[in-house]
Amino acid sequence: RDSFRAPNSNVFVTSAFTDAIFGPHGLKKEDSTLGDKAVANHWKLRGDVKPDSGLVAVRFVLLVPRLSFGHSVHLTGAGDALGDWNPEKKVRMLNMGQHLYGAVVHVKKSDFPLSYKYAIFDQKDNLVFRERYDPRSTELPDNEECRFLNVDEFFHYEDTWKGAGVAIPVFSLRTEKSMGVGEFADIKAMVDWSKQVGLKLIQVLPVNDTGFDPSPYSAISVFALHPIFINVRNVAD
Repeated sequence: RDSFRAPNSNVFVTSAFTDAIFGPHGLKKEDSTLGDKAVANHWKLRGDVKPDSGLVAVRFVLLVPRLSFGHSVHLTGAGDALGDWNPEKKVRMLNMGQHLYGAVVHVKKSDFPLSYKYAIFDQKDNLVFRERYDPRSTELPDNEECRFLNVDEFFHYEDTWKGAGVAIPVFSLRTEKSMGVGEFADIKAMVDWSKQVGLKLIQVLPVNDTGFDPSPYSAISVFALHPIFINVRNVAD
């Protein structure tokens, strides 16, 4: 079962959220053999070993856009391979990068349909929360030769992230230290105020150089910032 992910299909995996709002994400990326080819050819790694007809290699891939620093993602479920819902026998999922976590388990065909849930644990291995809704279920395809099954899913959070914010152009951020128009240095004051009142987002108009055109949408460069927002005192210092 595969889930197509178009570029930027989930706003929570954009850099604005992952790098700023959510902060450092989970654990570092880990090298693994979770690629399609590596797992699909698992039974061919040794020519003298025949595949066990009673087992299926199941690759679980999970998109987890919101994860606190140091937290890890685990898989729990029914059957010996998933620990029979025993948290002491949970399966840790590897960080594959791009907010994807994966694990490969070898499941007895007799354990299908497979019932399971994903869970998040902290650095001390304490349960933070299991995903909401009833346990997931995966059926075995009607194919006696099935040796590999791919499960591609999204994490179900216990709550929906919500955040209020403010939209304001930089030229409106006038402070006692600015020179008649908002400046880059005034953004920090706006950030401090937003934090005090519990806001999580700040949206500003484009700040690129527009030459003599007053419209912030008439940028003449994608790199140059508009000099009108420079604080002269800071430059002099």
